[in-house]
Amino acid sequence: MDRFVCSGLASLLSIVLLLTMASCSGKTTEDILSESRQHYDDGNYNGAVVLLKNHLEKNPEDIEARYLLAQAYRSLGKWTQVRGETETILSSKPNDSGCLLLLAEAKLRSGNVSGALETTRAAHEAAKDEEETVKALSLMGEIAMMANDPDLAADAFREILSLKPE
Repeated sequence: MDRFVCSGLASLLSIVLLLTMASCSGKTTEDILSESRQHYDDGNYNGAVVLLKNHLEKNPEDIEARYLLAQAYRSLGKWTQVRGETETILSSKPNDSGCLLLLAEAKLRSGNVSGALETTRAAHEAAKDEEETVKALSLMGEIAMMANDPDLAADAFREILSLKPE
């Protein structure tokens, strides 16, 4: 129990320290994004969230920071926050297939299967390259299986195989 309390206090102190450092420093947007990415890459998603939320309070139009925040929330399983961030991004970039896929996953993980399928179809239509197309089709196949639609799942997976036969 004491170890748990100490670990919780250490986490809380590191978040407070990150907040203090971020608010007091004269860091550029690039510095903050770089530091946030490093936290994210290191698996310190909460640290990334703290830095990005603080940055977005001052720079709410920073789409790159908002997208990284949505990804950090995804890694934490905070699907409501993922939806909020991706919907904000999509209000200014409605055909961003990566963001649409992130929103579709958030809808799916929140139990909105039909909304996830609709959003995945939009991501598939907006896909700019083979990689984005395959990601959209893969998610579409997963959703179709969950929705008990084997024909749609088979179609999605067949299309993936036609793009990537290996």
